[in-house]
Amino acid sequence: MTEDELFARRPLGMRMAMVVRQWRAIIDSAITDTGLTQSSWTVLMQLHQLGDNVSVSELAEVQGIELPPLMRTLSLLEKQGYLVRSTSPYDKRIRLLTLTAEGRAILEKTELRDRDLSGARNPDHPGGRSRHLQRHVKSNRLPFAEYPRRR
Repeated sequence: MTEDELFARRPLGMRMAMVVRQWRAIIDSAITDTGLTQSSWTVLMQLHQLGDNVSVSELAEVQGIELPPLMRTLSLLEKQGYLVRSTSPYDKRIRLLTLTAEGRAILEKTELRDRDLSGARNPDHPGGRSRHLQRHVKSNRLPFAEYPRRR
């Protein structure tokens, strides 16, 4: 039996988990020399998509992670000069996040690599299948409000 046949016989959830692990390994190898980790890269990408003055709790919810690991990542990114934290003028308990110029620059560098990995410049690369994968994920995902929440 070929590797593809073995893969196809696995349950869908297991196949998706395997693809995610492979994709994360590809991203990790691509960002190694930037000093970013997988978690810091995803935080920067998410902040860029959400825009300036995003609350820490909003980012945690969108990322689908708990506050303690997010706070560690935010502290590291702040120390590296990639983001700044400020206090909301409306509620002193709320911390807002904004990317710095350095954060935007490192993100731009990683976005170029992401485009390379997704096959934008090399359609024969395994990442070139990303449009097909995006359609599949989009058609099978739960609406965000239906995601199970950790307590």
